[in-house]
Amino acid sequence: LKLTRSSYVTICKEVKNNLIQFITEGANLEGDDNQITSVEVLGGGCRIPWVQDAILEAVNKSTTTDITTLSHGLDDTSMALGAALIGEQQQKQKIATTMEDLAALIGEQQKTTTKEEGDDDVEMEEAESEAPDTTTAKNDTTTTIPNNDERRKRLLEQEKNMAASDEEMRLKADIRNKIESRVLEIRSAKHNIKYGHLIPATIDTYLNESDDWLFSEDCDNATLEQMQVKYNSFLQKTEQDLCKDYYAAVKKDNLDKERLMEEEAAQAQLERNAEGDGDEEDHDNRRLPKKRRMEIVLKNKTEANELFSDGNYKFAAARYTKALSHCYKFVDLSPDDQKEVNAVKLSVNLNLALSYMKLQNPNQALRVCNDALGIDENSVKALYRRASVHYELKKYDLAKADVQKAMKNLEEGTT
Repeated sequence: LKLTRSSYVTICKEVKNNLIQFITEGANLEGDDNQITSVEVLGGGCRIPWVQDAILEAVNKSTTTDITTLSHGLDDTSMALGAALIGEQQQKQKIATTMEDLAALIGEQQKTTTKEEGDDDVEMEEAESEAPDTTTAKNDTTTTIPNNDERRKRLLEQEKNMAASDEEMRLKADIRNKIESRVLEIRSAKHNIKYGHLIPATIDTYLNESDDWLFSEDCDNATLEQMQVKYNSFLQKTEQDLCKDYYAAVKKDNLDKERLMEEEAAQAQLERNAEGDGDEEDHDNRRLPKKRRMEIVLKNKTEANELFSDGNYKFAAARYTKALSHCYKFVDLSPDDQKEVNAVKLSVNLNLALSYMKLQNPNQALRVCNDALGIDENSVKALYRRASVHYELKKYDLAKADVQKAMKNLEEGTT
């Protein structure tokens, strides 16, 4: 999308005018006594030229000063302090308004009972406004100030309403995301070699209409029930009408893949049992020679590699785990033998971590990466793999630290 700066400013003209009005009214700048010496702003949007112009225009046209530049010295602490001060002031104003309203009520009651006392009405009203009672009864009329229990109940009810509103917004956003995800999936499937011919050309119009609705006022103003109806209608239209053949083919392929995986697992089990290396190996604590134990480890690792290559990550992870269990059953190793075993353990751990990542289980992958680095803390592959896991877990600082250490080890030749 090509857009010049001048065109962008033109498009945002209405937004700019609204911003000027908002600043003028919100900051209460109107009046002749306003003296502003500087303006500080915070936020990435404040660096947009037309936003800066709007702020300066709002300030300069409503005050007697001439501000030409904006300061960017505010930080989060300043904003928090300002918000707290505004909140405190608003609370004081609310209390003052409540007191004034109460005084007015008391004054009206006094006037109804002392109409013939002339100016004494004002004196009585002022006296009552200075020290109002909790309740005042005149002519069977009672005015009550809510106590703390009532106020707490009211605030609790408001909090519950806010929580319900937040939950409704979350559910509505989830529905929007599901519709948008399905739209993107179908559009992508059109270009798929295997499934593309199953997507009708007429789907484009419906997808565009659905996409437009997601960003329309109708969607923004829709209730949760209306959005659920829309989503169900969308699923009905795509899965059982326009793209029926596509979803049927995808479902069939998934079922065939699961069936094939089960058959392969069963066949592998039969072969292991025939060779005498079945599940009893998991409980094999015999003092086997190093060569024989290594053969069992490498056999499991090879089978796991084949399963991984075929996309059977769950079964691959199980075989890698089995290979590792045998790595801990070596006995009477020389230093050189121990070094060889550690190299195999490191390799198996790295493959197991990758399997868990493919299974979208980052916590298990992180555990295995830590085990690998316990064997060799300078392993570049282990550091890189753990950095990938940290990145998936959104632990960006830890990911950065692992990448930096891996780069350093590469430069120093420590791999």
